[in-house]
Amino acid sequence: MKKIILLSLSIILYSTMLPAQQASILNDLSGKPAYVALQLPDTTYIQHFSSDLPDHISFDNRYNFSPKEYFERASYRNESRDFSLDIINPGVNPEADLPYQVEYSTDGTKIIVIYHHSNNVVVYNSEDLSVVAEINVGTGPERLFVMKEHIYVACYYSNDIYVIGMSDFAITNIIEVQEHPCLVEVNSDESILYAGFSIGEHMKYSCLIAYDLNSNEMLWESNWPLIDDVSMLTGTIGRKVYTMSDFLLMGNDQYIVAQKKPGMNAVILDAFTGEVQKVIVKSGENVANLKTSVTKDTLFMQTHSSDIMGFYRIDAYSHETIDSVIVSNPVPMVAFYSWQKTLGVNYSGSKMFLEVLNLYGEGISVVVDFETHTSEFIEHDNQSLSQVNVIQSYDRRYVISMENDYRIFDFELGEYVFFEDNISLYYNYKVMASSPTDYEFIWCDFLGNNRLTSLKKDETINVFNYDDPTNLHIDTTIVCGATPEADLTYDVVWDDIHDLIFTANPLSGNICVTNALSYTTDTIIEMPGISSIEQVTDDMLLMGGGDHQYLELFDIPSRSVIKKFNLTDAHIILPSPDQQYAYAFSRSQSTLVKINLDGANSSIVKQLFILDSYGYYLNWEYSYSPAISPDGKYIVMGQENTAVIIDTELLEVVCNVPVAGDYVFDMAFSHDSKRVCLVYGLTDSRYDIVYL
Repeated sequence: MKKIILLSLSIILYSTMLPAQQASILNDLSGKPAYVALQLPDTTYIQHFSSDLPDHISFDNRYNFSPKEYFERASYRNESRDFSLDIINPGVNPEADLPYQVEYSTDGTKIIVIYHHSNNVVVYNSEDLSVVAEINVGTGPERLFVMKEHIYVACYYSNDIYVIGMSDFAITNIIEVQEHPCLVEVNSDESILYAGFSIGEHMKYSCLIAYDLNSNEMLWESNWPLIDDVSMLTGTIGRKVYTMSDFLLMGNDQYIVAQKKPGMNAVILDAFTGEVQKVIVKSGENVANLKTSVTKDTLFMQTHSSDIMGFYRIDAYSHETIDSVIVSNPVPMVAFYSWQKTLGVNYSGSKMFLEVLNLYGEGISVVVDFETHTSEFIEHDNQSLSQVNVIQSYDRRYVISMENDYRIFDFELGEYVFFEDNISLYYNYKVMASSPTDYEFIWCDFLGNNRLTSLKKDETINVFNYDDPTNLHIDTTIVCGATPEADLTYDVVWDDIHDLIFTANPLSGNICVTNALSYTTDTIIEMPGISSIEQVTDDMLLMGGGDHQYLELFDIPSRSVIKKFNLTDAHIILPSPDQQYAYAFSRSQSTLVKINLDGANSSIVKQLFILDSYGYYLNWEYSYSPAISPDGKYIVMGQENTAVIIDTELLEVVCNVPVAGDYVFDMAFSHDSKRVCLVYGLTDSRYDIVYL
């Protein structure tokens, strides 16, 4: 039996947004439209018409609506030859969009990029950035690992790992794996593949699994390593790159090292059996950074506490500490993330380099010398240094990092040889790679900060040359996603009055209007942050979003916004059947509003400050929202052990009905609007019927 957990925190509501691939119209045996489907990588929403087509069809903004009967019906009808299926792909698929990771081939002649948005891998010639190959892979490519003979791509949403040959760039293997593969690495002889699975958007338990690359069968599974999103900002719609806590192969690929859950110590596993070999505990210190030597014979570990930072060299075979340098913090240090890639180590392994922040937000660099057992601090007044990712040159002489500036640290000189301030207003760039043969590195202007990335599009991938590190310059640039597209279809309206289909696409930040007869794109309107759309009159749509500042009234004939209402995060929209009014609710503002619909003269005529209590049922993939009765007279909200009945004419609470369940799972009205059934998830009394 699946373990079901109830969470009532509001930040959970949007943490399960998966990129949608298509909206579909399904016909019955006679060829008459009978269903509308919104298809995601692992879920299909189905809405059935019991009679003639209504004036419009709108999916509720509830994510992953999945009653069993609809799933069974959808599965049966999609597979039956007696039923036809029309596929609509909103917008235009871009050639390559939303770069998620970039790597060089082992010989440095190719640049390989996985694109999370367009679900493909593009291989470029590193000399002139011409396209060598474009390979379509699964949904949501998350992690890339490059060997001499093969490319490995973990696809987060389609739950598979693609193996691509480097000689002809053909797909040679597809490994079906568990949910949310976010990390992938392969041992040196390419016999075993290791995949990390995050807690992720379905809130599963994270784990590390080894697969036999000859049979694709699982060899072992371990729940010891910490694999999770680093500083993940839950609930943001849009374009974002997550950083995952990682694991490393070491000791001739005989061992795996990672942070041990919950992230305070390090754990070493046998790479062939998955058995725990050692848990490295440094009393009072938390592990923040792990890195191996070039030969993988030595593990370098950095720890921290409120008073000190520890730097350790550990034998990769015996797992014993070879040497250590303990550094007292000159000023109080800010807490490290649970996983970082900010540690630099020179080629010989005699020196370590680290950038940190103090409590005042000022950057401090630390250089540790194991030969002399000394340390040096380099202070950067009012400079915010990288807390997510650094890369090193192929010879490990240079450490390259970015924040609000470009920085190159030289191990041989023991100082920064390039430090340029104020290149950007943003920070935490994560998509980076270093050439294995030349003084070149790749940097993408994709923002690492999750919330800021929701508005960023048309990223550029820049190849920098630093043969002379004091004269850092861009050699060539790739512009990503220049073609307009419509991705992550989160809500859809079918307007049969104008024969149009509207999709809200928060990943690409737009509304796509599709001709419902020809299924061709009518227009794409840039509207970032819209995740919910409802048709409220024959000619008007109401649009909002959990990451949007306004509630917007959209005129269908003119394809334009004719009114904006100042209601933030209004992702719950309730049309009135009489088309005279509409209602919208913002959980973050705890406000329900009533809107008089009169074109550009529409206005908010009443508002009610009210809280609702809602639960996210893990693995049930559903979240409740308030509902309006079919006759438009009542809105019902759920609170703890209470059904709140709101009179829509007065917009006042007329009754609080005690009910058995703490949190409403779903609700449904009778056709005559005289009764409403409330369903709960985790109580002995599964449902209540309230007479209105």
